[in-house]
Formats: sequence, C-alpha cells, structure tokens
Amino acid sequence: MTGDQINQYGQGNTGKVVNSGSGNVVIGGKGLGSTAQEPPIEVLLREIERLRPHLGANDRAEVDRAAGSIATETSAERLRGLVQRITGIAALVGEVGVPVILAAKALLGV
Repeated sequence: MTGDQINQYGQGNTGKVVNSGSGNVVIGGKGLGSTAQEPPIEVLLREIERLRPHLGANDRAEVDRAAGSIATETSAERLRGLVQRITGIAALVGEVGVPVILAAKALLGV
C-alpha cells in the first residue's frame, strides 16, 4: 500500500507480506499456506475446524450444520448459500475468521 513505512533491522526479516488470497506466500523458499494443491473443500473444512473453538455454542452449531452439508452438496447455488452462512459467522469473530473467509473465496472462485 502506498504510504506504508517499514523499518527492518537484523537478518532474516520478511518485511510486509500482503496476500490477496490467491496462491501461497513463499518466503525464502518456504511456503506459507495450503500444501500442494489441496482441494479447496478440504482447506475450507480444515479452517472451519480451527475456527470452532473460538465460536459460541449457537454459532458453532450453525457452522457445524452448514459444514456437514458442504462436502456432499451438488447444487452450486446451495453450496454458495452454505459457504456464505459460514463466512458470515467467521467475519463476526474477527481476525481468527480470516482463514475461513480466504478458503471459502478460493472454493467459490471469488
């Protein structure tokens, strides 16, 4: 972003890394993010699992219901609705929900 000022001291600093959600971030030959083209549905389900401990009981139950249907959903429209339900809850919990949102965007091709 323009106007950002980044000061780095010492060796091995990365500086500012901005990931738009498309592709993996690679720093010094070490990748960050999903491994070797893992199917987007698997990435989303894994990130949902990591989000669960940060949710209240009602939100966790809602996410669990939607996530339970995602893998077998054949209708693109219904899949999108399930993913939107999950990402809406993920957005409300803040920073910890961002990986779920990024995985959902990758799954939907957004």
